[in-house]
Amino acid sequence: MTEKPRVSLIICTRNRGKALDQMLELLLPLVHDNDQLLEILVMDNGSSDQTATTVGEYSRRWGKVVYSNEPKKGLSYARNKAVELAKGEILAWTDDDLVITKDWLSNLVAPIVANDADCVVGRIEIAPHLHRDWMKPFHRQWLAENINPSVPQLIGANMAMRKNCFVGGMAFDPETGPGALGYMDDTLLGMRLRKLGKRIFYNDGARVVHHFSAGRLQRSFWIKTAQAGGRSTAYVAHHCEHGVISLLWARLVWQRMKLGVLLVRTRFRGFAGSEGIDEQEFGIRKTIAYIEGMCSLKGVPFKY
Repeated sequence: MTEKPRVSLIICTRNRGKALDQMLELLLPLVHDNDQLLEILVMDNGSSDQTATTVGEYSRRWGKVVYSNEPKKGLSYARNKAVELAKGEILAWTDDDLVITKDWLSNLVAPIVANDADCVVGRIEIAPHLHRDWMKPFHRQWLAENINPSVPQLIGANMAMRKNCFVGGMAFDPETGPGALGYMDDTLLGMRLRKLGKRIFYNDGARVVHHFSAGRLQRSFWIKTAQAGGRSTAYVAHHCEHGVISLLWARLVWQRMKLGVLLVRTRFRGFAGSEGIDEQEFGIRKTIAYIEGMCSLKGVPFKY
Protein backbone atom coordinates (compact mmCIF):
# COMPACT_ATOMS: atom_id res chain seq x y z
CA MET A 1 0.00 0.00 0.00
CA THR A 2 1.04 3.58 -0.52
CA GLU A 3 2.02 5.70 2.47
CA LYS A 4 -1.36 7.40 2.35
CA PRO A 5 -3.86 5.02 0.76
CA ARG A 6 -6.91 6.48 -0.96
CA VAL A 7 -10.44 5.61 0.13
CA SER A 8 -13.58 4.83 -1.83
CA LEU A 9 -16.70 5.44 0.27
CA ILE A 10 -19.54 3.19 -0.95
CA ILE A 11 -23.27 3.61 -0.33
CA CYS A 12 -25.61 0.98 -1.78
CA THR A 13 -29.26 1.96 -2.08
CA ARG A 14 -32.57 0.91 -3.61
CA ASN A 15 -35.76 3.00 -3.86
CA ARG A 16 -34.85 5.19 -0.89
CA GLY A 17 -34.25 8.45 -2.69
CA LYS A 18 -35.64 10.69 0.05
CA ALA A 19 -33.63 8.99 2.79
CA LEU A 20 -30.52 9.07 0.61
CA ASP A 21 -31.02 12.78 -0.04
CA GLN A 22 -31.16 13.52 3.70
CA MET A 23 -28.19 11.28 4.40
CA LEU A 24 -25.96 12.84 1.72
CA GLU A 25 -26.88 16.37 2.82
CA LEU A 26 -25.45 15.59 6.27
CA LEU A 27 -22.57 13.36 5.19
CA LEU A 28 -20.91 15.30 2.39
CA PRO A 29 -19.84 18.39 4.37
CA LEU A 30 -18.14 16.08 6.89
CA VAL A 31 -16.22 13.81 4.51
CA HIS A 32 -15.90 15.44 1.08
CA ASP A 33 -12.74 17.41 1.81
CA ASN A 34 -10.94 14.55 3.55
CA ASP A 35 -7.69 14.36 1.59
CA GLN A 36 -7.71 10.54 1.70
CA LEU A 37 -11.18 10.32 0.14
CA LEU A 38 -10.96 9.58 -3.57
CA GLU A 39 -14.65 9.12 -4.36
CA ILE A 40 -18.12 8.60 -2.91
CA LEU A 41 -19.62 5.82 -4.99
CA VAL A 42 -23.42 5.57 -4.77
CA MET A 43 -24.43 2.15 -6.11
CA ASP A 44 -28.09 2.11 -7.12
CA ASN A 45 -29.56 -1.41 -7.01
CA GLY A 46 -32.19 -0.87 -9.70
CA SER A 47 -34.26 1.89 -8.11
CA SER A 48 -37.48 3.07 -9.76
CA ASP A 49 -37.74 6.30 -7.73
CA GLN A 50 -35.80 9.57 -7.98
CA THR A 51 -32.49 8.09 -6.75
CA ALA A 52 -30.57 8.66 -9.99
CA THR A 53 -31.74 12.28 -10.23
CA THR A 54 -30.92 12.94 -6.59
CA VAL A 55 -27.38 11.59 -6.90
CA GLY A 56 -26.89 13.47 -10.16
CA GLU A 57 -27.68 16.74 -8.40
CA TYR A 58 -25.16 15.98 -5.68
CA SER A 59 -22.54 15.02 -8.28
CA ARG A 60 -22.83 18.50 -9.79
CA ARG A 61 -22.42 20.14 -6.37
CA TRP A 62 -19.79 17.80 -4.92
CA GLY A 63 -17.08 16.59 -7.30
CA LYS A 64 -16.29 13.30 -5.59
CA VAL A 65 -19.83 11.90 -5.81
CA VAL A 66 -20.14 9.17 -8.45
CA TYR A 67 -23.35 7.36 -9.48
CA SER A 68 -23.53 3.80 -10.79
CA ASN A 69 -26.28 1.26 -11.22
CA GLU A 70 -26.54 -2.51 -10.70
CA PRO A 71 -29.99 -3.56 -11.96
CA LYS A 72 -29.70 -7.15 -10.75
CA LYS A 73 -31.72 -7.22 -7.53
CA GLY A 74 -29.83 -8.06 -4.36
CA LEU A 75 -27.55 -6.08 -2.06
CA SER A 76 -24.68 -8.51 -2.60
CA TYR A 77 -24.82 -7.92 -6.36
CA ALA A 78 -24.68 -4.16 -5.74
CA ARG A 79 -21.77 -4.52 -3.35
CA ASN A 80 -19.81 -6.74 -5.71
CA LYS A 81 -20.34 -4.26 -8.53
CA ALA A 82 -19.11 -1.49 -6.24
CA VAL A 83 -15.97 -3.45 -5.39
CA GLU A 84 -15.32 -3.90 -9.10
CA LEU A 85 -15.70 -0.18 -9.86
CA ALA A 86 -14.11 1.36 -6.78
CA LYS A 87 -10.74 2.99 -7.39
CA GLY A 88 -9.54 3.32 -3.80
CA GLU A 89 -7.10 1.06 -1.98
CA ILE A 90 -9.45 1.05 1.01
CA LEU A 91 -13.20 0.49 0.69
CA ALA A 92 -15.40 2.14 3.33
CA TRP A 93 -19.10 1.30 3.54
CA THR A 94 -22.18 2.92 5.03
CA ASP A 95 -25.95 2.91 4.42
CA ASP A 96 -28.57 5.43 3.37
CA ASP A 97 -30.33 5.46 6.77
CA LEU A 98 -27.33 6.44 8.91
CA VAL A 99 -26.02 9.68 10.34
CA ILE A 100 -22.26 9.79 10.74
CA THR A 101 -20.34 11.67 13.40
CA LYS A 102 -17.37 14.01 13.02
CA ASP A 103 -14.11 12.27 12.03
CA TRP A 104 -16.03 9.05 11.33
CA LEU A 105 -14.25 8.24 8.08
CA SER A 106 -10.74 9.00 9.38
CA ASN A 107 -11.36 6.90 12.49
CA LEU A 108 -12.84 4.03 10.49
CA VAL A 109 -9.85 3.61 8.18
CA ALA A 110 -7.13 4.53 10.71
CA PRO A 111 -6.36 0.95 11.88
CA ILE A 112 -5.96 -0.14 8.25
CA VAL A 113 -3.70 2.80 7.43
CA ALA A 114 -1.61 1.97 10.51
CA ASN A 115 -1.43 -1.67 9.35
CA ASP A 116 -3.10 -2.87 12.55
CA ALA A 117 -6.05 -4.40 10.70
CA ASP A 118 -7.21 -5.61 7.30
CA CYS A 119 -10.87 -4.87 8.04
CA VAL A 120 -12.53 -2.50 10.52
CA VAL A 121 -16.07 -2.32 11.86
CA GLY A 122 -17.28 0.71 13.78
CA ARG A 123 -19.79 1.60 16.46
CA ILE A 124 -23.47 1.58 15.46
CA GLU A 125 -26.04 3.15 17.76
CA ILE A 126 -29.81 3.12 17.46
CA ALA A 127 -31.27 6.61 17.10
CA PRO A 128 -32.79 7.75 20.43
CA HIS A 129 -36.32 8.17 19.04
CA LEU A 130 -36.32 4.48 18.08
CA HIS A 131 -35.43 3.17 21.54
CA ARG A 132 -38.14 1.10 23.23
CA ASP A 133 -38.42 -0.20 26.79
CA TRP A 134 -39.12 -3.71 25.51
CA MET A 135 -35.82 -3.97 23.64
CA LYS A 136 -33.46 -6.66 24.86
CA PRO A 137 -29.90 -7.30 23.65
CA PHE A 138 -31.10 -9.71 20.95
CA HIS A 139 -33.50 -7.06 19.57
CA ARG A 140 -30.68 -4.55 19.42
CA GLN A 141 -28.37 -7.06 17.74
CA TRP A 142 -30.89 -7.75 14.97
CA LEU A 143 -31.30 -4.00 14.52
CA ALA A 144 -27.55 -3.88 13.80
CA GLU A 145 -26.50 -2.19 17.04
CA ASN A 146 -22.76 -2.71 17.45
CA ILE A 147 -21.11 -1.46 20.63
CA ASN A 148 -17.91 -3.06 21.97
CA PRO A 149 -18.56 -6.57 20.63
CA SER A 150 -16.58 -9.43 22.18
CA VAL A 151 -15.74 -10.71 18.67
CA PRO A 152 -15.92 -8.08 15.91
CA GLN A 153 -18.05 -9.10 12.94
CA LEU A 154 -18.35 -7.20 9.67
CA ILE A 155 -21.51 -5.08 9.47
CA GLY A 156 -22.11 -3.39 6.13
CA ALA A 157 -23.55 -0.23 7.65
CA ASN A 158 -20.18 0.77 9.12
CA MET A 159 -17.13 -1.11 7.90
CA ALA A 160 -13.95 -0.76 5.86
CA MET A 161 -11.40 -3.12 4.38
CA ARG A 162 -8.45 -3.20 2.03
CA LYS A 163 -9.62 -3.65 -1.53
CA ASN A 164 -7.09 -6.46 -1.94
CA CYS A 165 -9.24 -8.54 0.44
CA PHE A 166 -11.33 -9.20 -2.68
CA VAL A 167 -8.91 -11.45 -4.54
CA GLY A 168 -9.01 -15.12 -5.43
CA GLY A 169 -12.77 -15.18 -5.89
CA MET A 170 -13.56 -13.44 -2.60
CA ALA A 171 -16.86 -11.56 -2.87
CA PHE A 172 -20.20 -11.04 -1.19
CA ASP A 173 -22.29 -14.18 -1.72
CA PRO A 174 -25.35 -13.20 -3.83
CA GLU A 175 -27.42 -15.91 -2.13
CA THR A 176 -27.20 -13.94 1.12
CA GLY A 177 -28.35 -10.53 2.28
CA PRO A 178 -31.33 -8.28 1.41
CA GLY A 179 -32.94 -9.25 -1.87
CA ALA A 180 -31.96 -12.90 -1.32
CA LEU A 181 -32.01 -14.90 1.93
CA GLY A 182 -32.09 -11.65 3.91
CA TYR A 183 -29.06 -11.65 6.21
CA MET A 184 -25.47 -12.84 6.78
CA ASP A 185 -23.93 -11.31 3.63
CA ASP A 186 -21.41 -9.23 5.57
CA THR A 187 -21.02 -11.83 8.35
CA LEU A 188 -20.22 -14.59 5.86
CA LEU A 189 -17.63 -12.41 4.13
CA GLY A 190 -15.97 -11.73 7.48
CA MET A 191 -15.93 -15.43 8.39
CA ARG A 192 -14.27 -16.30 5.10
CA LEU A 193 -11.71 -13.51 5.47
CA ARG A 194 -10.87 -14.66 9.01
CA LYS A 195 -10.22 -18.16 7.70
CA LEU A 196 -7.63 -16.58 5.42
CA GLY A 197 -5.96 -14.89 8.38
CA LYS A 198 -7.37 -11.40 7.82
CA ARG A 199 -7.54 -9.20 10.93
CA ILE A 200 -10.92 -7.65 11.79
CA PHE A 201 -10.70 -4.73 14.22
CA TYR A 202 -13.43 -2.84 16.12
CA ASN A 203 -12.98 0.92 16.41
CA ASP A 204 -15.35 2.61 18.85
CA GLY A 205 -14.37 6.03 17.52
CA ALA A 206 -15.92 5.31 14.12
CA ARG A 207 -19.47 6.06 15.30
CA VAL A 208 -22.70 6.20 13.31
CA VAL A 209 -26.33 6.53 14.40
CA HIS A 210 -28.91 4.26 12.75
CA HIS A 211 -32.19 5.95 11.76
CA PHE A 212 -34.00 2.90 10.41
CA SER A 213 -37.69 2.86 9.52
CA ALA A 214 -39.99 2.51 12.54
CA GLY A 215 -41.68 -0.29 10.61
CA ARG A 216 -38.79 -2.51 11.66
CA LEU A 217 -40.12 -2.39 15.23
CA GLN A 218 -43.43 -4.00 14.28
CA ARG A 219 -44.18 -7.56 15.38
CA SER A 220 -44.75 -8.59 11.75
CA PHE A 221 -41.23 -7.44 10.90
CA TRP A 222 -39.74 -9.46 13.76
CA ILE A 223 -41.49 -12.61 12.55
CA LYS A 224 -40.04 -12.09 9.06
CA THR A 225 -36.64 -11.34 10.58
CA ALA A 226 -36.64 -14.59 12.57
CA GLN A 227 -37.53 -16.56 9.45
CA ALA A 228 -34.97 -14.84 7.23
CA GLY A 229 -32.35 -15.05 9.98
CA GLY A 230 -32.88 -18.77 10.37
CA ARG A 231 -32.62 -19.46 6.64
CA SER A 232 -29.52 -17.28 6.34
CA THR A 233 -27.86 -18.96 9.33
CA ALA A 234 -28.56 -22.37 7.82
CA TYR A 235 -26.90 -21.32 4.56
CA VAL A 236 -23.77 -20.16 6.38
CA ALA A 237 -23.72 -23.22 8.65
CA HIS A 238 -23.90 -25.55 5.66
CA HIS A 239 -21.61 -23.84 3.18
CA CYS A 240 -19.02 -22.23 5.45
CA GLU A 241 -19.04 -24.34 8.63
CA HIS A 242 -20.07 -27.64 6.97
CA GLY A 243 -22.57 -28.27 9.73
CA VAL A 244 -24.57 -31.49 9.91
CA ILE A 245 -27.70 -32.03 12.05
CA SER A 246 -29.32 -35.41 12.61
CA LEU A 247 -33.06 -36.12 12.94
CA LEU A 248 -34.00 -32.97 11.09
CA TRP A 249 -37.68 -33.77 10.60
CA ALA A 250 -38.15 -34.86 14.21
CA ARG A 251 -36.53 -31.63 15.38
CA LEU A 252 -38.75 -29.64 13.04
CA VAL A 253 -41.95 -31.25 14.33
CA TRP A 254 -40.87 -30.63 17.93
CA GLN A 255 -40.12 -26.95 17.31
CA ARG A 256 -43.44 -26.42 15.54
CA MET A 257 -45.25 -27.98 18.48
CA LYS A 258 -43.37 -25.68 20.87
CA LEU A 259 -44.34 -22.66 18.80
CA GLY A 260 -48.00 -23.69 18.75
CA VAL A 261 -48.11 -24.07 22.54
CA LEU A 262 -46.29 -20.76 23.06
CA LEU A 263 -48.67 -18.86 20.78
CA VAL A 264 -51.73 -20.26 22.56
CA ARG A 265 -50.29 -19.18 25.91
CA THR A 266 -49.34 -15.76 24.59
CA ARG A 267 -52.80 -15.07 23.21
CA PHE A 268 -54.47 -16.36 26.36
CA ARG A 269 -52.37 -14.07 28.55
CA GLY A 270 -52.67 -11.12 26.18
CA PHE A 271 -48.90 -10.57 25.89
CA ALA A 272 -48.62 -10.08 22.13
CA GLY A 273 -48.37 -6.43 21.10
CA SER A 274 -48.02 -4.55 17.82
CA GLU A 275 -44.31 -3.94 18.41
CA GLY A 276 -41.49 -6.28 19.36
CA ILE A 277 -41.46 -10.01 19.93
CA ASP A 278 -40.76 -12.30 22.86
CA GLU A 279 -37.24 -13.70 22.80
CA GLN A 280 -38.45 -17.29 23.15
CA GLU A 281 -40.88 -16.95 20.24
CA PHE A 282 -38.22 -15.31 18.09
CA GLY A 283 -35.78 -18.13 18.91
CA ILE A 284 -38.27 -20.88 18.06
CA ARG A 285 -39.29 -19.25 14.78
CA LYS A 286 -35.65 -18.76 13.84
CA THR A 287 -34.85 -22.39 14.74
CA ILE A 288 -37.75 -23.66 12.59
CA ALA A 289 -36.49 -21.66 9.61
CA TYR A 290 -32.95 -22.86 10.31
CA ILE A 291 -33.99 -26.53 10.31
CA GLU A 292 -36.07 -26.01 7.17
CA GLY A 293 -33.03 -24.43 5.56
CA MET A 294 -30.78 -27.31 6.57
CA CYS A 295 -33.33 -29.75 5.15
CA SER A 296 -33.31 -27.95 1.79
CA LEU A 297 -29.49 -27.93 1.74
CA LYS A 298 -29.05 -31.61 2.57
CA GLY A 299 -26.79 -33.15 -0.08
CA VAL A 300 -25.93 -29.78 -1.66
CA PRO A 301 -22.14 -29.50 -2.24
CA PHE A 302 -20.31 -27.05 0.02
CA LYS A 303 -19.34 -23.75 -1.62
CA TYR A 304 -16.50 -22.86 0.76
